[in-house]
Amino acid sequence: MSPTLYWFPVSPFARAVRYFALASNLEHQSVIIDLTKGEQKTDDFKKVNPHQKVPALVDGDLHLYESQAIIRYLANKYNSPLLPYSAGPEAVAVIDRDVEWWNGAVSKPLNSLVYEKAFKARFGGGPADEAAVAKFEGELKLALEKANGLFFQESSYAVGSSLSLVDIAIAITLSQSKIINLDLSAYDKVNAYWEFIKTQDSFVAAHNEFWQILQALAGAQ
Repeated sequence: MSPTLYWFPVSPFARAVRYFALASNLEHQSVIIDLTKGEQKTDDFKKVNPHQKVPALVDGDLHLYESQAIIRYLANKYNSPLLPYSAGPEAVAVIDRDVEWWNGAVSKPLNSLVYEKAFKARFGGGPADEAAVAKFEGELKLALEKANGLFFQESSYAVGSSLSLVDIAIAITLSQSKIINLDLSAYDKVNAYWEFIKTQDSFVAAHNEFWQILQALAGAQ
């Protein structure tokens, strides 16, 4: 029996696992847990993940949570070419290095910025903290400037000549930036990469529900 992924499309961490599974052609069951309705707080879901967060994965008797743990497990067990353990520790280390840098340097301030500008007031957190917004915008600008020179040098992909986990990390962050309509035009390579990656079949499949939810949220404003 194939593994079951519990996820919510607007969560970048959960969407990364879904995207990784689709891009790796991994057969799996998809169960959406609607965080806006509190479905993660039910007793049934607590049996899946005692922390009551997404993503979560059930594969036989194994229950996993934390997005990177799930991705590394799927890559290792199902031989995903996006994180090729069979290619040796050096190949995996290079991918892990770039994923960790991107997630720490770019995704972290971007996710914080999205929360402040798009979700904080909507979910009862009060108005955006303008000082925090300025701080996150500054950190993000510096990180994107650095990323513009570090990646996208060899091909249309982030590193190397084919899709890897680095692309998953970057594409998820860039799609998340569209929640606040972040302008990427100042970063030519990043922007060109976004225009390329958003047309790829696995990206489109992993983001169908995401775009639908964003449209619904925009209509509710």
